[in-house]
Amino acid sequence: PYGELDRIDYSKGRVLFLSDVEPASNVHVPFFDQQWPMQRDANFAGFPIKIGSSTFSKGLVVHSKTTLRYDLDGAYRRFVAVVGME
Repeated sequence: PYGELDRIDYSKGRVLFLSDVEPASNVHVPFFDQQWPMQRDANFAGFPIKIGSSTFSKGLVVHSKTTLRYDLDGAYRRFVAVVGME
């Protein structure tokens, strides 16, 4: 039944979530000597990622003093992201 439908996936395996990939480099500068390591698919408290009224089951959560670099070997044509502060 339609009410039991969770989602329809048209990606056919062509979508890659950065939270499923290991970054080539991860540089984090502590804030007041507090470490804030990158979180995958959850916020720093372990809850779902929420920006405004939207909740995301996939994604990365990083502190403002973090730089991530990914080597995707030119395998993708497009990058799409939602960026915000929780």
